[in-house]
Amino acid sequence: MSGSSSHDRSSARIFISYARKEGAGFAAILREKLLRQQLSVWQDIVSLEGGRDWWSQIEEAIRSNALEHFVLVVTPAVGQRRYAPRNSFGAAGGKDGIPD
Repeated sequence: MSGSSSHDRSSARIFISYARKEGAGFAAILREKLLRQQLSVWQDIVSLEGGRDWWSQIEEAIRSNALEHFVLVVTPAVGQRRYAPRNSFGAAGGKDGIPD
């Protein structure tokens, strides 16, 4: 875990979705910049809890009432993911999506 990433996982306002293959570096930089702005961020690499089903945790974070923004880091690998972002957008239910 990095620096100031302490936050209540259920109250994160921003969810970062990315393909680890190509987007992990950018997603980490984005997370750090958002945290420096005192924004609460959910990103799997620091927010997933061991011993729990990872996909259930992702859906829980997306459906959280606190979540306001869903950020998709777009890379060529995103369209090749088994759990494509379109599934996540459907679960987001009314959250702001970036890109729109």
